[in-house]
Amino acid sequence: MDRITIIGAGNVAFALGQAMAGVGITIVQVYSRTYGRATALAEHLGAAALRQLDRAEPDVDMVLVAVPDDEIAGVGRQLATSPLRAALVVHTSGATPVAALAAHLDRAGIFYLPQTMSASQLPDFSTVPLCYDATTAQDRAAVAALGRKMGFEQMRHLVDAQRRSLHLAAVFANNFTNHCLYLSQRILAQAELPEAMLAPLIKATFDKVTYMPAREAQTGPARRGDRDTLAAHEQLLQHTPELIDMLEVYRRLSHSILKSYP
Repeated sequence: MDRITIIGAGNVAFALGQAMAGVGITIVQVYSRTYGRATALAEHLGAAALRQLDRAEPDVDMVLVAVPDDEIAGVGRQLATSPLRAALVVHTSGATPVAALAAHLDRAGIFYLPQTMSASQLPDFSTVPLCYDATTAQDRAAVAALGRKMGFEQMRHLVDAQRRSLHLAAVFANNFTNHCLYLSQRILAQAELPEAMLAPLIKATFDKVTYMPAREAQTGPARRGDRDTLAAHEQLLQHTPELIDMLEVYRRLSHSILKSYP
């Protein structure tokens, strides 16, 4: 896998493209519906920006599809009639089955990382699991070889059902957790308190779950069954117009904790 074309120009495309280029893989072209974004990423990776998929350079080993989940099947349909149709095409989604591409292409696969990525802070891929799949054993071996070349030390062949469950777990662990932190910052701002006041608590929370099960690490009023405090919190949210939209979230999460510790 020495020559790769990337479809997409967001955070995942940036992070994986940079990692590939860093180990000597040639990024041939970058395509995005927004040509300006494709141009910016292509310049960063030493590649060419592509305006139309039907004018793609056909001499590539793999096409990496790093686009929103709802667009993957459509990209597969476009690639089926493009010069790239003979290449192995892999998408980076945790929730989308390989069939989204395989329905249109002979060679399809998965290159999924359960990791948050942003252009400003690239992860150390040696610590990140690579979850891969492909429609043939030969292509699965090719994707695994690419992962090893990029420095992935944890690699797992996961079928669609396993990957979907992993993705769901990742949403709870990362996306929902981050949203709760955003809500906590809104509460602090409403009370004119600095966000830094919770920094030690946030660090301790995440440190604990690296050495003990999250169930054992749980603390707080719902864990203790302190219903007076729960009611007081609900009253505060209910009577603060800027925070009332959080009331249902608070109730549901508290109820879930109470049920988990009968």
